[in-house]
Amino acid sequence: KQQQKGILVTAHHKNDSVETLIMKLLRGVHISNLTGMEIVSSPEDQPNAIWARPLLKLTKADIKHFLTSQKLTWREDSSNTSSKYKRNRIRNELLPLMADIAGSEELLEKRLENLSQQSREMSHNLLLWAQRYLDNSGSSNDFFILPPKKEEITSIHREALHLWCRRGEGGVNLTY
Repeated sequence: KQQQKGILVTAHHKNDSVETLIMKLLRGVHISNLTGMEIVSSPEDQPNAIWARPLLKLTKADIKHFLTSQKLTWREDSSNTSSKYKRNRIRNELLPLMADIAGSEELLEKRLENLSQQSREMSHNLLLWAQRYLDNSGSSNDFFILPPKKEEITSIHREALHLWCRRGEGGVNLTY
């Protein structure tokens, strides 16, 4: 039975993506996942779903300006001003403080975008190195082979193990 793909289009904008990056930083994600939202993505647990965020290159201010110029009304959820939720607190308190310390919103945005791009590059390279490790280590669908005890286990090995497990082909047999 063939499953249909679905596309979910959201109105997320650049500010939402920055908030996502900061939330990931505060959660302590791996440096290779320190990014905001992607314009198009497909969640690992929903391979038939596509998320599209066509407004991600625009700021909230850009969108408001466009709407005003077209004599349209911006609608804001009243809960956005409350600091009850972590994302709102980041938006309303932390990001203005960070922008002030950085020198401006534009400088902060540029620095976070650079961080996000470096993280994407690191993620891409780490995945390549992990795949190379899987290809050359003797690991198979049934076994994941760790490096010899005398070698340090690195982020490449951890990513290779993660990649091997995500394939869904491997069992639980680990050799050391």
